[in-house]
Amino acid sequence: MGENLRFFFRYQVGHMYLRYFMWNFAGRQDDVQSHGGVLHGNWITGIGFLDNYRLGDQDARPPSMQNRATNKFYMLPLILGLLGIFYQYNKGREGKRGLWLVFLLFVMTGLAIVVYLNQYPVQPRERDYAFAGSFYAYAIWIGLGVLALVEALKKVLPDSLNAALVTLVTLVLVPGIMIAENWDDHDRSNRYTARDLGANYLKTCAEQAVVFTNGDNDTFPLVQPGGRRSQNRCQGMQPQLPANRLVHYPDEEAGIRIKAPAFFPSGREVYAGDPRHHLPA
Repeated sequence: MGENLRFFFRYQVGHMYLRYFMWNFAGRQDDVQSHGGVLHGNWITGIGFLDNYRLGDQDARPPSMQNRATNKFYMLPLILGLLGIFYQYNKGREGKRGLWLVFLLFVMTGLAIVVYLNQYPVQPRERDYAFAGSFYAYAIWIGLGVLALVEALKKVLPDSLNAALVTLVTLVLVPGIMIAENWDDHDRSNRYTARDLGANYLKTCAEQAVVFTNGDNDTFPLVQPGGRRSQNRCQGMQPQLPANRLVHYPDEEAGIRIKAPAFFPSGREVYAGDPRHHLPA
């Protein structure tokens, strides 16, 4: 029981949820997948003594271990969100009701999904996308944090100057820094790997060929160059059937009826289709 709880809190909650949460609101070491070491994929803050205490001297990392996904937010989004939580809590009965509502959204799209997924070690890829709803919920508190700053400065600044100043400062220090840090590693310009992979798959196929793929990473690249008829013609390629239909479902249009034992590991490496059936041209 104790070992199971340690695994739950250290790996499933700490490594597979809180690490992703901090990526979004504190900073990110790089985009190399982490399996628990200190070299790649951890959350950072950009505050030297905090990062160096947890992960070693980050400035000593060689250029080969650095990439564009090194993002430093200095914990500013996290702090602004905490201010928003306190602001909402202190808004009386209605504020507390609103806080519980956002908190439920935060938990049910975060920790509750951790329990539901029950993720095993050494995942094939990072799973931060599974908890996006939780991060959106926290962003609500970040917005309320701006109001907290406005009310806090009312005592020392005129209302018009106060609102303009807080808006400008929070835009520069939170979304401004996040845009500057995130832009280069999220920019999809001139990134054609997925499209080229799918195109190369299809260009090697003879006419009327059937392609069998395994898993997301082999199948999804085929959808863009091979899954839309009008688009394929524009790219000079033969129209294809939607990629996911050929394996997962019996396909009436293609005349393919393959039962599971025919393509699960059973010693068969070639499937001889019925010659009476042909894929549409």
